[in-house]
Amino acid sequence: MTDRPRLFGAYIYSYLHFRTRRARNIALLLLWSTLTLTMILISSTAVTLILIGVGSAVSIHLLKLKILTAEMLEKVREDLKNPEMIDKYPGSND
Repeated sequence: MTDRPRLFGAYIYSYLHFRTRRARNIALLLLWSTLTLTMILISSTAVTLILIGVGSAVSIHLLKLKILTAEMLEKVREDLKNPEMIDKYPGSND
């Protein structure tokens, strides 16, 4: 799906390969704020426990993702200057 998608290709590739610390922190903030709001609105112990479990699992997943470093970003920039490497990054030649 990510080899040559026309729509959302660059976004999917970026999600699979690069993550910034800011994006991860925003995702965690949105995750827990919406889960907390749902727990307050629903007021069910069973739903609250399920949401805490799901939220914890997603948080662990997000925290384990590799964060984009300055060295990784520089390598991508250098690759994009090389015409033979452009096809490696879907959406970069649109």
